[in-house]
Amino acid sequence: MNLLMIAALLLIAAMAAYAAWLWAKVYRQRREIQAAQAARRAKIAESVDIIAMAMQQGQCNLSEGVLRIKPLLEVLALDFAAYPAMGELYQVVADMPVLEERKQLKRNERMKLDLIRESSEAKWETQILAEAGQVRAAVKAFLTTQAV
Repeated sequence: MNLLMIAALLLIAAMAAYAAWLWAKVYRQRREIQAAQAARRAKIAESVDIIAMAMQQGQCNLSEGVLRIKPLLEVLALDFAAYPAMGELYQVVADMPVLEERKQLKRNERMKLDLIRESSEAKWETQILAEAGQVRAAVKAFLTTQAV
């Protein structure tokens, strides 16, 4: 009977050790996943900051910047609706053809779309540049809250 109890205790000890090893493995994997997610959010936030800065410095036209920033803010779960001028410009340019689709348009159609885009950019330029600064501040605040 003693031999049977010793075998049972050894089996329980082995199972407990294996469970502890599995728990530690899961814990490490969760930490690695969290670190990877944090790094991804930081990279996206850095991209948003760079695009907004490029818009402010005139290195990126406003339409392109708005088209790039909106989906990135959504990934970060930041509210794009907080930037109404960017939202207005986005509504104007979101459905405009790009790349090959744009090349296939007739010249006068491209010019018409360019005129619409450029006039919209001019109409909201001041507000969008101010909002670009707000976006940069929001992204920096996001990063500081994520670091905690």
